[in-house]
Amino acid sequence: MAEIGWRTLVIQSKSKLNCINGNLIICQGEQKISVPLPQIKIILLEHPAIEFSSGLIAQLSEKNIKIIFCDKKHNPCAEMTAYMEHTLTAGNLIQQAEWKKIEKDKLWQMIVSNKVKNQQYILKKYHLVNASAVLALLKSLKPGDESNIEATAAKLYFSALFGSSFVRRTENDINAALNYGYSIIRSQTNRCVTMHGYHTAIGIHHHNETNPFNLTCDMMEPFRPFVDEYVYQHQKEEFNQNYRKSLISLSTMEILYNGKHTQLQTAIDLYVLDCIKYMNKEAHTIGKVEFP
Repeated sequence: MAEIGWRTLVIQSKSKLNCINGNLIICQGEQKISVPLPQIKIILLEHPAIEFSSGLIAQLSEKNIKIIFCDKKHNPCAEMTAYMEHTLTAGNLIQQAEWKKIEKDKLWQMIVSNKVKNQQYILKKYHLVNASAVLALLKSLKPGDESNIEATAAKLYFSALFGSSFVRRTENDINAALNYGYSIIRSQTNRCVTMHGYHTAIGIHHHNETNPFNLTCDMMEPFRPFVDEYVYQHQKEEFNQNYRKSLISLSTMEILYNGKHTQLQTAIDLYVLDCIKYMNKEAHTIGKVEFP
């Protein structure tokens, strides 16, 4: 299995990338920057004039380093996911395809519960409305969430954060920031899922045929509120380059996982593995993602 890096590199100007002696070399005019490949977790490409070879892509794939491409508005629009190099990939995919609905429903119940509790934490922390109402919804949460507690909580939650007229699909700086932050978390989750030899498209709740990241969308849910809080704190700011950098840096923020302090990106790795173990009946529960 590839080594697990920890650095997210953001390249925002015209560059040429290559690899020499196990190091990523970033050439920008006369300047050359060298970064050891084992340190890199994600490379985010924000400029349209960034050159690299197929040979470099192959080397990054071998290290399970994800490349994220951005559109002209600097929003992540695509990512490179390596063919899963885990030695047990075939067996894991067979196992994943045979995951039982009863376990899927129970896992989704735990995921939604964790997410809603984190949403309620934010509302309570900032003395916003609907904190009690959001928490009360969990009394009706059942395996599979057939009554869609998650969506009901989200409606109350976002209206409290950004106003009763706020709509998630509207084009504005708040939604752009939320989408950007979520994309970074999604990419980190994708990386971890594939690193363990599983497929991101086969979800436990999300099952959209056009979504290649159904499982990722399931597992990233409890981490969304960390993006939400930052955007709430900076909702009056313009969504610019500095804002994007700050959202990327959230991956190194300190959170709690199972009561222990750790970085958010490390918690994602641990959480994905816990969910996989639960679905494979190797564990009876999963860890808790919480604010410190």
